[in-house]
Amino acid sequence: CGISGTVGWAAFLLAQQFLPVGSVFFSSFCIALFSQIFARRLHCPVTVFLIPGIYPSVPGAGIYRTVYYIIMGENALAGQYLLDTLTTAGMIALGIYIVDILWKLRKVH
Repeated sequence: CGISGTVGWAAFLLAQQFLPVGSVFFSSFCIALFSQIFARRLHCPVTVFLIPGIYPSVPGAGIYRTVYYIIMGENALAGQYLLDTLTTAGMIALGIYIVDILWKLRKVH
């Protein structure tokens, strides 16, 4: 499980140099692929490897800042943090979803 987090963070740092916007997507894609492979090899559920790998990418600070600025009445900053948070969460979900679909298509053919 620790290796899953390491793979995700390494993929994020590598992609950050080339794709600043898509680095979270690339990271979650790599984690999901790693999770699928290791789940099959070790006969475990995919979530055993997926959750620890994705956890560092979850935009918890962005959610906190969004709520904080809403409470403080800074709607422009709250909107910016909300957009960043939703984008990050969407990229995480998209990376996992694409790997899941590709993995299932691979089994069909």
